Amino acid sequence: MANSDPFLFVSHVAEDRAAALEIVDELERRGVPCWIAPRNVSPGSKFDDEISDALESCRAMLLIFSQQCNDSEYIHREVTVAGESRKVIIPFRIEDVQPQRGLRVRLADLHWIDGFVSRELGIDQLARTFARRCQRTGNSRKRRQNHISRPMLSRKRLVASLPSRLHRLKQKFTPTLWRRSYMRHHRQGRDVVSRAG
Repeated sequence: MANSDPFLFVSHVAEDRAAALEIVDELERRGVPCWIAPRNVSPGSKFDDEISDALESCRAMLLIFSQQCNDSEYIHREVTVAGESRKVIIPFRIEDVQPQRGLRVRLADLHWIDGFVSRELGIDQLARTFARRCQRTGNSRKRRQNHISRPMLSRKRLVASLPSRLHRLKQKFTPTLWRRSYMRHHRQGRDVVSRAG
């Protein structure tokens, strides 16, 4: 996976690693690139630094949620870092449990995917959501790049184009319109002066 490619950061506890890897395999089969520790941590690198870098550069965070997540300090940290980085957090429940304490506060207003009901349907929904998000972000980036790359008129070119622009404006207003407009304003000014006097 290239650094510029959008990918999904997968957060999980060690007890749920087997389930998380199954979900990652299904997502990657559907074309969703995933980053998951320890699989994607480079040998000899600091674990926390690699996780932090992946969280910073991911498109969204997938939280594989189970009862063990409520007690995991690492899950709390990863959710906090993702929130501070303004990443979309997608909770995917593999058990019918609710977040507690701090996680309850952080995840309260998010839409959940209930993978414990039908894992296959949940993974399909997740793949569609990720594809839409990548498409939306890609389109907005293209619009920004088009706007930035659009050439602006230099001052010299702008000054050079003024005579032709003025000529077009003069053609728009015929001499009779200019005269009528002048006469109307001139008369109004004279009327004001004669009334004041």
